[in-house]
Amino acid sequence: MYLSFAPFLNVEFPAKGLISYLGVAPRMDYLIERTAGTYDFTEASVTDPMVTHFNEEVFGASLAAGIKRVSIEPVNIRLEVKYEVDVSDSYSEY
Repeated sequence: MYLSFAPFLNVEFPAKGLISYLGVAPRMDYLIERTAGTYDFTEASVTDPMVTHFNEEVFGASLAAGIKRVSIEPVNIRLEVKYEVDVSDSYSEY
């Protein structure tokens, strides 16, 4: 499991009753849990060693576009589409 940090820079485009925006951020992911899965079969149990190959840090970028203040009384909703891309590998070659 990774914990992600992405400090967004948003540019807003106000319109009548809505605020649309575009955002961009560098993204830093830190591995906080590395637990191997165990699969039980009739004859044996097998542990998946793949988690040992995950990198502790992954760097990338996040892009977002959305609309703020979509109001369904008494709640304000934000609709957002986000795209995330890695610029470093999340696993090492084995």
